[in-house]
Amino acid sequence: MGRRYPTTRRHDYERKSGGSESVVFSPDGHRIVAGSADGSLQLWDPGTGQRVGDLLTGHTGAVLSVGFSPDGHRIVSGSADTNLRLWNADAGQPIGDPMTGHTAAVTNVEFSPQGLRIVSASDDRTVRLWDAGTVRPIGEPMNSHTNLMLEMTFSADGQQLISTGLGQNRRLWPAPALTAWPSMVCTKLTQNMSHQQWHDWVSTDIGYGELCPGLPIPPDNPSQ
Repeated sequence: MGRRYPTTRRHDYERKSGGSESVVFSPDGHRIVAGSADGSLQLWDPGTGQRVGDLLTGHTGAVLSVGFSPDGHRIVSGSADTNLRLWNADAGQPIGDPMTGHTAAVTNVEFSPQGLRIVSASDDRTVRLWDAGTVRPIGEPMNSHTNLMLEMTFSADGQQLISTGLGQNRRLWPAPALTAWPSMVCTKLTQNMSHQQWHDWVSTDIGYGELCPGLPIPPDNPSQ
């Protein structure tokens, strides 16, 4: 979720950016990203208090949650416009199209500790999992709480997720529902899919992806 900027100085950032809805540090502490009520994001240098680069624009509603990837090179944002967006923190540019699927404001977003997944929570009372590389949804939305969700966070090892709803009711999501399944499956396999299998079983529109890094990619012709 990131560290909140100290209250004693947060007022300066709100005044300069037009009203911050969410503010977090980068993992190395050298940058701050602030999501604003006007739908923009702004990077800041916490040492000087100066803006870094131009505004990141694309959302059409207030940015309610922001988060850095573990390596600090990407930013994810969730907005009242019901969408998530992924950003290149170095170039200040969007990555791919908006991530759509929620039907109400996206109130929480976070990268998994490995940076491979993004999880989002919404006022539509669902949790969704996304592939941080393809910005595509993974599986079906998970119904989370009967009341509005307030907060969620990954465990340090990325194997569990806990979400808190209105009334302080909490739900703990097991690893297979989130990030563990791919790694569990890969430990039992000896090779990746071939390009032809990807074409037949996954999609002709999505570029080939090595699902189990380190395992060989078989030829399309088994005799090769």
